[in-house]
Amino acid sequence: MRDAAEHGVEVRAIDVNLSDWDNKLEPGPRAAPRLHARHRDMESDIRSTHALRLGFRQAKGLKQEELEMLVARRGRGYDSVREVWLRSGVPASTIERLADIDAFRSLGLDRRDALWAARGLNRVGGQEDLPLFAEARGEANGEWRMGSEEWDGENQDDGVNSQVETSPIPGLGADAPIGGWVQPPLPIRHSPLTPEPDFTLPAMPLGEHIVEDYRTLGLSLKAHPCALLRDELATRRAIKAETLPSLRNGARTRVAGLVLVRQRPGTASGVIFMTLEDESGIANIVVWPKLFERFRAEVIGGRLVAIDGPVQSESGVIHVIAERVHDWTPLLAKLSAAGGELDATSPADEPRSGGDGDPRQRHPRNERIDLRASGAAQAMPKGRNFH
Repeated sequence: MRDAAEHGVEVRAIDVNLSDWDNKLEPGPRAAPRLHARHRDMESDIRSTHALRLGFRQAKGLKQEELEMLVARRGRGYDSVREVWLRSGVPASTIERLADIDAFRSLGLDRRDALWAARGLNRVGGQEDLPLFAEARGEANGEWRMGSEEWDGENQDDGVNSQVETSPIPGLGADAPIGGWVQPPLPIRHSPLTPEPDFTLPAMPLGEHIVEDYRTLGLSLKAHPCALLRDELATRRAIKAETLPSLRNGARTRVAGLVLVRQRPGTASGVIFMTLEDESGIANIVVWPKLFERFRAEVIGGRLVAIDGPVQSESGVIHVIAERVHDWTPLLAKLSAAGGELDATSPADEPRSGGDGDPRQRHPRNERIDLRASGAAQAMPKGRNFH
């Protein structure tokens, strides 16, 4: 994804109205003016006018047959979370998973609002599974309930009979036999209904969006975690990876990033090559065997790692030779509260309508408002190990 973006290709997020199972190309902006500075010499050769739309296959926990059914029944598009559920035929658990990966932005819903709407879907009926309706149904004991009033199948002289009427089945008398069974009068209560109060969900910080993106997709198109932690990284004297080419050969520095790859080739006499990624690019690290024995836990277990050592630059290939390894993984806990609010609508995905505009659907019931400190770290990639 990073390589495509650096070559000017716009990468677009998964969306229920726009994605297929597989990744696909869509009309997009010209790539040449969007090239990263390190690729400017290729501008005359880059002629792409397409964007890359991520497919549902990129997300964890989705089934191909269900999502292909969703796409086949999409028609001109879905207008609400409930419509996706009713028309697509996919289970409510899959709708919730789609909300979890932030796939409803074309409806003007961000992850938190979409999760609220998805979790309000009744798993067995056509009515929203909200507390107001659950109280009204009183299904557990076979009784009709509303507030403190009850009706158990018989008219009771409880002081509220003046509010009860009989409602016979159309075409039959109130006591007409049905298969030998006498239809009892149906109660109609004129009890005032108190609507569920309106709630506005607190906006999810950008940092929490990023953590959830990594948890569900393994990547984020919104921002890189290091971008939100840059002030803290700079305070700790860690430079951006993109500045490494400007350093002289042999200059000592400190660079930090997420661990993407650890390689220990059999022909390298025990040398480990690490690849770190920050918001600006890639840093290649060399860890000698003796240093690895000193910092084994940091090298193997760290997800956000900092490296101290000299820069080695030769024929345009740049490495940092590790002299010390720092495990800064605990810093990832700060992501949950980092960043500002994020608009639910990305520029590439204009909302089809106001989305599920009923304010009762924006309620914090069953929502994850805060992430545990360890949750942010666990969401980040572990790094792939090769031998």
